Amino acid sequence: MEAIKKQAARLREQVAKQQQAVLKHLGHFGNEAVTVDEAEFQCYQQLQNLYNSTRSAKHFQKNIVRSIEGFVSASSKQMEIGAIISNVDVAVVRGSTNQTSPKRKREGASGVSEPLRLSVTGAPLEDARHLTHRYEKLRQEVDAQVDAERCYHQHVLDILDKLHAEVIHAFDAQAEGELSLFLDDYVVVRQVAPTGWSEGECRGKAGWFPSAYIEKQEKAPADKIVQEN
Repeated sequence: MEAIKKQAARLREQVAKQQQAVLKHLGHFGNEAVTVDEAEFQCYQQLQNLYNSTRSAKHFQKNIVRSIEGFVSASSKQMEIGAIISNVDVAVVRGSTNQTSPKRKREGASGVSEPLRLSVTGAPLEDARHLTHRYEKLRQEVDAQVDAERCYHQHVLDILDKLHAEVIHAFDAQAEGELSLFLDDYVVVRQVAPTGWSEGECRGKAGWFPSAYIEKQEKAPADKIVQEN
């Protein structure tokens, strides 16, 4: 008896665990759309932050390069002026000694500006821009698909709101502008003329047919409407 009780307890425990697992699984699917939206938004924010930070760094580096290039240009002009005013040997020796400092400054500045110049024309900003553009393109494609599906469903709803009629007698079109009807088809009636003819659409075609060959219905089956249109 004790063994049976233990076995029953184990079975109850297993069932409880399975129920919890199923509920957890269902809860996961229920929140899947929200999770996807949040993940998508976080991905977009990260791409935007990467793009903005790399672009700011590029602008800052460009400003540094411009400043260093201006300093190098000023040093070069100083050396040229020093060479022009050196008319005597003593002045030349003294001038060459004085030119050593600007020359070294220019070399040092070039050593700083060149790596920055290469960094400005490097790949990080391009990579961030390409990732952002690729994400934007993907999101636009998804939005276009959603809009197309929404338009399709709206078209179906518009059809459901229109006047429908069931074909009770087949009609074979003989003249241009007439619409052939088949038994049990459903017609979207556009207008009814006092001459005893109606104009409508069926099976993707539009035209006129005898009003007596159809019977108006308050609502047609949805699958029939989609099939006919």
